[in-house]
Amino acid sequence: IGTYNDGYTMLLFNLVGGASLAIGAVIINPLAKKFSKQTLMIWGFVFYALGDLLCFIISYPGLVSMSSKGIFVVVLVGQFIKNAGAIPCVYIWMSLVADVLDHLEWKAGFRCDGITVGINSIFALFMPILGNAIINLLLGNYGYIVPVEGQATQTAQNTTLQIIFDGCAVGAEVISSVIIVCLMLFLNVEKNLAQEQAEIQERNKQEALASGGVWIAPEEKAKQEEEEFDKETTAMELQELQAKCEKKHLNYDEEKAKYDAKKAKKAAKKQKQ
Repeated sequence: IGTYNDGYTMLLFNLVGGASLAIGAVIINPLAKKFSKQTLMIWGFVFYALGDLLCFIISYPGLVSMSSKGIFVVVLVGQFIKNAGAIPCVYIWMSLVADVLDHLEWKAGFRCDGITVGINSIFALFMPILGNAIINLLLGNYGYIVPVEGQATQTAQNTTLQIIFDGCAVGAEVISSVIIVCLMLFLNVEKNLAQEQAEIQERNKQEALASGGVWIAPEEKAKQEEEEFDKETTAMELQELQAKCEKKHLNYDEEKAKYDAKKAKKAAKKQKQ
């Protein structure tokens, strides 16, 4: 259906993927307000599996009789469906992980953020290495023909390797997506999350008071930190403004008044939101 260096195949693949995610950035917020994260993740991976399955079937050697351009169009449709299914994973996955960590803290009495990040990093580093090793093993054992640089015609691989390519590229993702959907059916941490978070907060409050400390609610602490950050930012900006006025011989009081008015307008707009 094309090659990675023909000037348009990979471009269209990237455009289709980017279009799906761009649409996702717009629709994910209203969807997240209407449906649970679990529901969005389940349906996301259902679409992900369907898109990959369509690509797998249309690309499987000898299964479908169609022109290369027709196959390419169907593959692009499959990629669009697949990338649309990836929208929840891209935009709300880490939020769901945070909910799981809150649930574990409520259940076990301690957080496990560190080990979660550690395991995620290990998988992110190890899986590409494992994947490359498997691919190279398959290429070496099933007669892969190295393309000749500058060759006008595309090098044809044997049928077994074409099936391997198809299976590794999209077939394996169909299986993994189905597995994820089955696992997500049991991930119902959102059901009592608000109550669990309230209990965690009360537990932390009692622990702080029992140790003689001062309890500050997370919302109040975040507000205080934001105010402190704003103070530091304002001080730095005023210092830069003063240096600018000295350099360009401007009236500092007039420029500061403009700065204060602009900041007040921005704060009022933020408050309305």
